[in-house]
Amino acid sequence: MRIPRILIREQLIEGTSLELPKSMAVYLVQVLRLGEDAPLVLMDGVYQLARARILTANKRGVTVVIDELFTETRESSLQITLWQCLSKGERMDYTLQKAIELGVTHIVPVMSERVNLRLDDERLAKRYDHWQGVMDSAAMQSCRTQAPKLGTMLTLTQVCEQLAKQDSLRLVLDPKATATCQTLIPQTHIDLLIGCEGGLTERELAQLKQAGFIGVRLGPRVLRTETAGLAILSLLQGLWGDM
Repeated sequence: MRIPRILIREQLIEGTSLELPKSMAVYLVQVLRLGEDAPLVLMDGVYQLARARILTANKRGVTVVIDELFTETRESSLQITLWQCLSKGERMDYTLQKAIELGVTHIVPVMSERVNLRLDDERLAKRYDHWQGVMDSAAMQSCRTQAPKLGTMLTLTQVCEQLAKQDSLRLVLDPKATATCQTLIPQTHIDLLIGCEGGLTERELAQLKQAGFIGVRLGPRVLRTETAGLAILSLLQGLWGDM
């Protein structure tokens, strides 16, 4: 059985013991059925890993002891930020989960004109907690050594302003584009913007291209928002990354 990886976002110190968050304890005890002396790998979310084992495991919680610190390289050579226009419910969850598995380093939710989703501050805060949980679970499941970051939601205009002084390859999927990923010069820092379920308007595409985004297409078919980002991420990792 594969040794479970646990993301705790705490400093890992060899020889010390710590109590895991309750949600993680429930997962280890009730789902994986782990008990005393079961091995774990702890992640601090930055770069440090630790081999650990369970000291106590019961309904009240799980305590582990850190036996050894170590590092390893599982991150892609590509630094990809995914600017993902909002989609509803499971579609957004699926996109976030699979993007993490495919090596994205940073995800920023984006509000565009055709987004059919409106969230007040309270609902947005709850959604962010949920999205972060989805991303953390994906990072642990895929054995990432760093925890990808979830950025604050921005408008399309704010995205263009934020990227104005950054040096990166900026890509936006556009079914009318003539360029493909295969025709581009390989780069390691990539900003990828994916439209919502209704796609981007002509005005938005023009705004993005004025801000330095290159329109690219993925063949003759129009892909759904939850498929499009994952397809191009796989292609980029295959062309220039580690797949």
